[in-house]
Amino acid sequence: MENEKRAELVSFLKAVPSVEFCCVYGSTLHPNNKDKSAMVDYILGVSDPLQWHSQNLKMNADHYASWLRLLGGAKLITQIADEIGVGVHFNPFVTWDDKMLKYGVVGMHDLVQDMLNWERFYLSGRLQKPCHNFSKGTRKSDLAITLINQQCIKSTTVRGTKDISKVVKGVGTTKNRCHG
Repeated sequence: MENEKRAELVSFLKAVPSVEFCCVYGSTLHPNNKDKSAMVDYILGVSDPLQWHSQNLKMNADHYASWLRLLGGAKLITQIADEIGVGVHFNPFVTWDDKMLKYGVVGMHDLVQDMLNWERFYLSGRLQKPCHNFSKGTRKSDLAITLINQQCIKSTTVRGTKDISKVVKGVGTTKNRCHG
């Protein structure tokens, strides 16, 4: 991915609370996609979704459906994601910097479990599309997700998780945060 495009995609992280993991996935990354109006899809991994949504509601209330804000806020958002949904809450049709995007917020533990065990097969399926992780190559959580995703893509059976579990240990702690 060219540096200008990467910088443009990463700049969105300045508009939301800090995250531990971020990737962009889907058709907007395909080199032949010249449609500049296409929606950009993000997955944001956070250590505490309830706390993250509380902060994000203060910063970006307009990203959420009004009924979610009014009926329960961050608590309702995380309950729906965890108890009814697939562990991730998506804010779709967000306009930011003259672009349309959607972003899904998921707890790091749930993201890693879905990648390793295909518990819900929701995020692991999305990450098998073209995707780019935004890391500097040293963050433990990004490395863990990248290794897990590569392993899952290579095989439909998840083997060798003992090796990956060494990297995954500690993912989801507050030490692994970034702001783009």
